[in-house]
Amino acid sequence: MATYTVNDDIVASAAARDYFIHADRRVMIGLRAALEMLRIPLPEYATRKPPGPAPSRAVAAAYQADQGARAAPKHVGSDPLGEHRLSAAVAKGKAKLARRSDLFTQTFPG
Repeated sequence: MATYTVNDDIVASAAARDYFIHADRRVMIGLRAALEMLRIPLPEYATRKPPGPAPSRAVAAAYQADQGARAAPKHVGSDPLGEHRLSAAVAKGKAKLARRSDLFTQTFPG
């Protein structure tokens, strides 16, 4: 395999930084992939952000703080009608499937 010397000054330039930061995210993904495959160190602007907490957790925590403490939801097993409701939901689903017509019936009625 041939060995090539690569000058990475252009990738580290301010113009390249501005281009890649404002380009579509897929362009940045391609840059990272190409540099990683060639084992060229990534410039600072192309490094991935460290994984952190999900933003939705912070939103949920802020919502809970605004709304105050609420009672925890009841466990499913504590519902005295749980089995009846489950069997009713299954029967409703089966009835819905029975009423639904398939493509053959719609195309060739009767």
